[in-house]
Amino acid sequence: MHWKSIYGIGFLVLIAALAVYSSQTGNNYHSLCPAKNKCERVKTWQESGQTLTKFNCYIKNIGRHPLGNVAINLDGAQVKEIWEVESSDKGKTFNFVEWRRSSPLGFGDVHSWGYIVYGKEPLEVNICDQKPKGQFKAVVNAELPQCKLTNECKKANSWVNGNITNTQFECEIKNIGNEPYSFIDIRINDNAALYNVWEIITENYGISWNLVNWRIENSLQPGKTHKWGYIVESDKPLDVQVCQYIDNVVAPQNHTKKIVSEATPSVCFVNNKCTQDNQWKNGEQVNTQYSCKITNNGKVPLSHIDVRLNNNTELYNIWELQTSNYGISFDLPDWRIQNALEPGQSHSWGYIVTDNKELDVKVCQYITEATH
Repeated sequence: MHWKSIYGIGFLVLIAALAVYSSQTGNNYHSLCPAKNKCERVKTWQESGQTLTKFNCYIKNIGRHPLGNVAINLDGAQVKEIWEVESSDKGKTFNFVEWRRSSPLGFGDVHSWGYIVYGKEPLEVNICDQKPKGQFKAVVNAELPQCKLTNECKKANSWVNGNITNTQFECEIKNIGNEPYSFIDIRINDNAALYNVWEIITENYGISWNLVNWRIENSLQPGKTHKWGYIVESDKPLDVQVCQYIDNVVAPQNHTKKIVSEATPSVCFVNNKCTQDNQWKNGEQVNTQYSCKITNNGKVPLSHIDVRLNNNTELYNIWELQTSNYGISFDLPDWRIQNALEPGQSHSWGYIVTDNKELDVKVCQYITEATH
């Protein structure tokens, strides 16, 4: 299947929905969340002297993998009734109902759900929610004596999509210390096969993970456990390390690929150029759209290119590039495997940021023996 046309259609749909979605939630979201939600008021009526309002909602898979689990946070009005999503933690978070978890959403597919609330105001619906930004330094080796947390994962389910094995793991983080924790440092190493995760969140596209937002007011108490889980396109569990945040200790960095990310003329024979296309406001939030071209100045065709977006905290949407490690690096989309970027040709892509600053984009071909 030729993904270029599909991404193009998907992008037009997202642009059309962007203003409605942003004004409704009032939050800043990053496009690497694989799902979008939209709710519409259906009707309002009086019942036993109280005002009730019904909303129909739609969760759309905008990621490149099947979506079988989501972490939905609902805030606001008192809920009278809700359908097609369910909670296993007394309403702190919601997930798809069982039939949807066993029949994941494909790219561009929609899951319908809804709710009835007391009053007229819609719920604030957060998917892939993020904790407030902050700079942390953490220990990531769970064997060090300072760490007061442990993690255990067990295989819960396995199935095959096409020729790809998918495995679901259910995990528990336990507080073995003497203090409660609302924030912890979770590292998921060698995570290229990861395509879904719930009950933990990331604010840096998978470099590290943390507890979900409801833990801010409901800390993980000593002796208690926090349940989370993930799905991988593999039959093997991920290497997960957990620890509380500890000041003045720098986390070690592991690199599994030897690549060049700086576009130095002496080594890299691809370059990138971006131009601003559009700018608009959602309330006080500025959104800026850029169109870019990566050009192959070398002598051989390229199906893979290492793309680094170094200041990507305000990245909202991206198209015609893909990531398998939650934004640590990007690559050409899959359709380039069969249609390589020939010498002299350019690959068009683009992005939207929730400010007016252009991203710092570095590109280079993959080089086997170059050091990172």
